[in-house]
Amino acid sequence: MLSPKVQPQPPPGTPGPPPICHSDNTYGIVWSPDTSETPYNKHYTFEVTVTDSLDHVGMDLFHFELADYVCGDANGDGVTSVGDIVFNVNYLYKSGEPPEPIEAGDVNCDGILNVGDVIFLVTYLYKEGPRPGCF
Repeated sequence: MLSPKVQPQPPPGTPGPPPICHSDNTYGIVWSPDTSETPYNKHYTFEVTVTDSLDHVGMDLFHFELADYVCGDANGDGVTSVGDIVFNVNYLYKSGEPPEPIEAGDVNCDGILNVGDVIFLVTYLYKEGPRPGCF
């Protein structure tokens, strides 16, 4: 956690807005890559360097991968809807095609696509339940 007096700034020449200060004095960075030049399914590393008001420096590396699917969009049409519920039901009980990738249908992120994911989607879409995904 940084002192509220410290206002983090991006390094010179770094594109994008500066980090966002949250109410609990933590900071976040919003980064939206241009996927026309930076395709999905790529691994990325961010190097973060923080200097506090006493010139103490801390550095860390963060590794991640961008996915090429939306969790909950089992049928791959770009939206999460009743069609995704039907798609998962057809896959599970009527020998339908699986979601591609399978993680798109595993909305509760337990590693298994089953009736729990169907119930999760119904709850999300019709009962104001939690959003699909591993957040």
